[in-house]
Amino acid sequence: MLLHAWPGRYVVLYDGEGHLDFEYDATVSSRAKGRMEIIFKPTADLACAATGAAYCGDNGIHLVLSATNPDNPLRNIRIVPSGDGAAASAGGAGAGGAWESRVERTPFHPWFLKSIARYRVLRFMDWMDTNSDGFWADVVAGKVTGWEARKKPNRDTQAGPGGIALEYIVQLCNLVGADPWVNVHHLADDAYVTAMATLLRESLRPDVNVYVEHSNEVWNSLFSQNKFARARGLALNLSSDAATAGYRYHALRTGQLATIFRTVFGSASGGGASRVKVVVGGWALLCGTNGTGCGAVVLNETLGWAAGLLRMANGSLQLQQQFKINVSLATPDYFGIAAYWGCGLGQNGAVDMNLSVEQMVAKCNTSLPAAEADAKALVAAAARYGVPLITYEAGPSIVESSAIESGRATVGLAAKYNDLNRHPAMYGLYSAYLDAYRRAGLVDDGRPFMQFVSTRTFTRTGSWGLQEYTGQPISHAPKYRSLMDWLDKQANGTAGFMTNTSSSSSPTSLRRPL
Repeated sequence: MLLHAWPGRYVVLYDGEGHLDFEYDATVSSRAKGRMEIIFKPTADLACAATGAAYCGDNGIHLVLSATNPDNPLRNIRIVPSGDGAAASAGGAGAGGAWESRVERTPFHPWFLKSIARYRVLRFMDWMDTNSDGFWADVVAGKVTGWEARKKPNRDTQAGPGGIALEYIVQLCNLVGADPWVNVHHLADDAYVTAMATLLRESLRPDVNVYVEHSNEVWNSLFSQNKFARARGLALNLSSDAATAGYRYHALRTGQLATIFRTVFGSASGGGASRVKVVVGGWALLCGTNGTGCGAVVLNETLGWAAGLLRMANGSLQLQQQFKINVSLATPDYFGIAAYWGCGLGQNGAVDMNLSVEQMVAKCNTSLPAAEADAKALVAAAARYGVPLITYEAGPSIVESSAIESGRATVGLAAKYNDLNRHPAMYGLYSAYLDAYRRAGLVDDGRPFMQFVSTRTFTRTGSWGLQEYTGQPISHAPKYRSLMDWLDKQANGTAGFMTNTSSSSSPTSLRRPL
C-alpha cells in the first residue's frame, strides 16, 4: 500500500480462546473476550520500495498468536475500522458498529466494490493462483485430494498456494452482478472440474454467465502449463512436434472442459448451458499487419485442429469417449488473445532511457495505427475459423521486456515508464487506444475486452493497474478516469468492457442491477 493504508483505530474480532499480540505499525490499546482494539500508524521505506527489492515497502501489521486453547482454538480473526477516525471514514461505513456488522456480511471493502462497480466480467486468473503449481504439486504427489483440499473460506489465510476460495469469487460476482471468468488449472482432473462447475451452478445468481478458460497462456514457455501441455500432447501422439502437440492438447482440454461445464449447467436456471462461455487462449504475436501470417501456427493448431477433431468425432461415440468430449458441447465460444499496446517501447532499455516522457508520449501516438492494423488482421484471421476473437488481457504494456523474461532491468527505466502511466497525457492515449481497438472489432457489446489489471502497484515489471491502490483518487489515475469517461460516451454506457482481478483486486461494463 506504500502509506496508502488508512491509519487510525481498528477493532480485532476473533472466536475461540488464546492470546494475540500486534507488532510493527500496530499497537494494542484495549482487550476483551473476543475483541481487541489496536492503533495503526503506517510506516514504509519508500526508497527501498522504489528499487523493487524483496521485503521493501510497508512495515504493516504483524499479528502474533502466542497461545491458543486446543479445545477451542483462537480463529476467525477479523480486523476492521472501529467506526471513528480516518480508517472508518475512508470506507464511508458510518459510525459505531457498522464496520463490524459489514464484515459479517461481506469481506470486500466498499472502496474496492466501488472501483469495480461498472465492470461486467471479472477474470480471476490471479485470484485462482493459475500460474503456480504449489497446491497442485501436492495433489499430483498424492499428498492431498484436490477438491477436498482446495482453499475454502474458513482457511486460516486466503493468500499463498491454491489462491482464493471459489466461494469468495462467487460472493463477489453475486454482489456486483458480474460474470466470473474462471481459469481451470492445468493439473485439475475431471472430478475437480465437475465439482467446480457444480459449485458455480448452485451458488451463482442466475442472471450471470460463466467464462471458462483452460489455465492461462498455455502457449507461453515461461509457464509450467506450457511444458505440461507439450508433454501431454506428445504422450497422446497429437503431434511429433512438441510445440504443435502443446497447442493441440490445449485445444483438446478446452473441449473437455467445455463438455463438463455445459453438461453440469445444462439444467441450471437462467439459460442452462448457454450461460457457459468457453475461451481458448492463444498467442497474438504471430500476426503481420498484412494478415498473411495471422494464425499460421496457433490459430490453425488450436481452432483448426479442434474443428477437424470434432468433425472426425461427429457420429462416433467411440471417438467421443476416447477424447472425453461431446461434439455438441465442445466448441469454444471465443479465441482469446492478449491485446497489449507497448507504444514501441521496452525492447531496448538503453534507447528508452534517453527518451523524455514527452517523447514516449509521441511514440505511443505514432504506434497506434500499426497496433490497430494488427488487431484488424487478427480479427479477420479468427473469423476464418468461425470463432470470434476477444481479449483475455489487454491494455498499455509499457515495460522492459527483459525485466519480465529474465529479471534484468535497466536502472531508472521503470520509474520513467511509471511516470508515463501517471502522466496526464495517458488519459487521451488510453481513450485513443480503446477507440482504435473498437474500430478493429475487439471492443463491442458482444465480446469482452479484458483490461489487465484493475488495481496494482507500479513496479519494474509493469505499470499494469488502472489504479495503483484501492481508493486512489480518480484525479491521480488517468487510465481509470479515461476508461470511466470513455464508457460514459458509449451509446448505452457499456462496451463489452471488462478487467482482470489482481491478487488484491478485480473487470468492466455496466453492472447488472442487484
